[in-house]
Amino acid sequence: MKPGRRITDYSASDANEKKRVVKRVNPFSQWQLLVQERSIEMGYSTRALASEISSPSRKVEHTTLWSWLRSPEGCPPASAYTPDLNRRLAAALKILPDRLAEAFEDSRRCFVLADKNPTQNGPLSVLHTLFSNSTRKTWKTSEIVKLIDDVRGH
Repeated sequence: MKPGRRITDYSASDANEKKRVVKRVNPFSQWQLLVQERSIEMGYSTRALASEISSPSRKVEHTTLWSWLRSPEGCPPASAYTPDLNRRLAAALKILPDRLAEAFEDSRRCFVLADKNPTQNGPLSVLHTLFSNSTRKTWKTSEIVKLIDDVRGH
């Protein structure tokens, strides 16, 4: 098995067996590296950090945090990463919330522009790579427009 990949086998009672490949990578984006390095400096395990940033209204599981830190997309989904979560994570890691939010935004763009030479291959190549490597089945119009704007450099 290749490093960074985990295969989960779901055995079914009938002849149809389902297999799911979950891609995981070492932290590489600005947000992942900032959170990972700072949590190590502070002596937090993933479980302890998740417990620290959880609130009564929003519990963050350690498996969710671990998944965000090893996601090939480089950051948590924008729908899950709220300003309140950013503030609590920054407080736990003792860094400025603006610095953490900036790293999050840069990490989102990093995945979109992951092509080594986007100008040489063109923006359509970058978008093609993004959509073909994505596991998502649906995209909102606003998300597609944002991706196009990021690729064009606006």
